[in-house]
Amino acid sequence: MYQIVTALNDTSVVDLNRSDNEVTLWSNHGGDNQKWKFVYNRDKTAYQIKSVSDKNLVLAWNAIPNSKQVFATPNQYKEEHYWILEECKDGYYIIKNKKDPTLVLDVTDSKTANGTKIKVHPQHPPTEAIWNINAQKFKLRSVW
Repeated sequence: MYQIVTALNDTSVVDLNRSDNEVTLWSNHGGDNQKWKFVYNRDKTAYQIKSVSDKNLVLAWNAIPNSKQVFATPNQYKEEHYWILEECKDGYYIIKNKKDPTLVLDVTDSKTANGTKIKVHPQHPPTEAIWNINAQKFKLRSVW
């Protein structure tokens, strides 16, 4: 079980809003809606990221044209329900969508305010500003 912590401030975590299944950044309060179980699938060579607060929900990209939405949805084992973890040299991860690995988890506008949406976005090149790069880097903090 893990919390997904943004590199922007090393404290805010990926949070499931139980009222609408939106996924946002939020201050860490230790709730189950901020905990995720990573389940590796060898056939897909990717992970499903399952909500601890609702075991039927997985982190997913809403893979419709022009959508950047990330949300929690009932598991249908679609490609967009799987994620590839790319480890960075500094202990963080870039989390890429299996259906389109050019799209990665991203904190909207590099903001850390509670309720900032998590979306997918093309991966920033290493020449980008550090806050843009850090908006796409996450640490997996083990929790129980």
